[in-house]
Parts: sequence; C-alpha cells; structure tokens
Amino acid sequence: MTDPRQTHTSDNEKAHRAAVKIAQRAMSPPRLLPLPLLQWFRRKRALRLGAVGFKVRADDGVKLDALYLPPLAEDLTKLPVVHNHGYFEHKEAHLWSAWALCARGHGVILYDHRHHGRSKGRYITFGVKERHDVRAVIDHAVQQKWVKDKVITMGFSLGAGTMLQHAAMDDRVAGVVAKAPFLDMASAVRSFRRRYGRFVRHPWLMRGFEEASRRAGFNLHEASTLKAVKHITAPVLFIVGQDDKDLPAKDHTLPLYEAKTQGQRELFEVPGANHLTLVFRRWPGVEEAIVRFCDRVAQDSGYPAT
Repeated sequence: MTDPRQTHTSDNEKAHRAAVKIAQRAMSPPRLLPLPLLQWFRRKRALRLGAVGFKVRADDGVKLDALYLPPLAEDLTKLPVVHNHGYFEHKEAHLWSAWALCARGHGVILYDHRHHGRSKGRYITFGVKERHDVRAVIDHAVQQKWVKDKVITMGFSLGAGTMLQHAAMDDRVAGVVAKAPFLDMASAVRSFRRRYGRFVRHPWLMRGFEEASRRAGFNLHEASTLKAVKHITAPVLFIVGQDDKDLPAKDHTLPLYEAKTQGQRELFEVPGANHLTLVFRRWPGVEEAIVRFCDRVAQDSGYPAT
C-alpha cells in the first residue's frame, strides 16, 4: 500500500521542478533572431540617418549593443535621453519613440538589455544586474561626449523597473520616464501567474523563481523597484495604460507612485491602453506629457550648465 506521505512528497517535488523550469525559461527565454526583418530595416535606416552603433562592456563582462541617435534639431536646452525596452523585445522596436525625441532636440541612446537583441548574457535578472548596465552605458556616453553630466532615462516594463532601480544609485539621472514599471518580483510573479500560469500555485512559482535565480547567480529579492523608488529624489513621470492586464496599474504603477515621496512625481494614465499598446500606439497627450516633463527637468536642473 502506498504511503500518502510519499505521494504528497513526490507531488511537491514535481511541482517544485515544474516551477523551477518555468522560472528558468522566464530568465533565459529562447533567443529570437537577433533582428527580425522589420527591425533589421529600422536599424539600417537609423544608421543611414546618422545613428552610431556601439558596444559597451558591463561590469561582469557582458557585451551590450547600443545605438546613439544624434538630435535632429540642435537645441542646447535639451537633455540627452537613455532609452531602453521591455521584456522579450529589443531596442529597434522603440526607434520611432527615440526619433520623436531626436526631432525635439534630444540626443538619444538606445540599448539592448542583456539576453535581448544583439546584447550578450545568459540570464535576465530583472534589474539586479541591468541597473548597473545602465550606468555602464552612461559612462560610455560621457566618454564619447554625448552626455555631459545629466541625463533623462526612459524605459518600458522591465526597462522601466530597471531605470527606476538605477536612478536610486546614480545622481546623474535628472529625471525618469517610467512606462508600466513592475513593483517587485513577488508582485510581478503574482501578476504573471494570474495572467498566464494558474496551473502552478503562487508559492510554488515564487520558490521556483528563487531557486532559478540562485542558480543564475543573483538574489531575486534585490529586484525591487519599490525599494528603489523610495530613495529617488529626481522627478519621475509614471505612465500606465488603464487596461493593462499584464502589470495592472493598481498592483504596480500606482503603489510606486505613492511610494515616491522624495522629489517631484507625475502620473499619466492612458484610457484604453493595455500593456503593449501603451508603447506601440500613439496615444493623445502621451508624447506631449513626455516633452513637457523633459523640458521642465532640464530647466530645473539648470541645463545647460554655464
């Protein structure tokens, strides 16, 4: 006769292994082609228009791929912008947004997160290592004289969380535009499970992510945008779609907005926008809100320095 305790233990082990595999796939998803055809054309066009491709070596040796887009209209009152992308994307998907900023007089640096696009790296660490990658990109931009002393950072989803985590540790950040950021990994896993993986209970899934992150060499609980935002003194513009089901505003963006008690904060909610359409459609007022924010940040930071 089978011992029920053995059966229970076996089921627990199976659930744990399944959760670890799910987490490992999330941290190291299958690589897409480095550049799908449309993005390849966008990159080639950007290079023809004067963009500069370059590589940056992160603190742990991972090579990051990036583009610098010079301003299309010379305006010394505009701060440069460091712009990144979301999970399972690459920088070329956001070239249209970068060009819009260039047309307003901003120089823009776009780069691929580790384990995305043309960048190397085996694992995604949800900001734990990525926030240091941002610093390495800015360091290179300063060396190239694309950045003087201050920048505005902008990101979407994974990128927004990364930029906020970075802003808490780098005083060169004059302001942050955070589009649909995640609160912390426990909340992100909970939202992920609710949306895509109800067949695995949240405690099991969270333990799976903890084990997978340990094997990948980082502490998952350090990927907390909530902890970071409490220390950010630079202004932050939070932008979120009211129909976001992947990272719902009430679970992620709104708590971050409330936790940002030092310095200025703004919240722009977009009716009808979900997680992806927030950045892949042009919504009334969004671009204008970003432009106003960037102009005010530059003015308040005394840019350009005399």
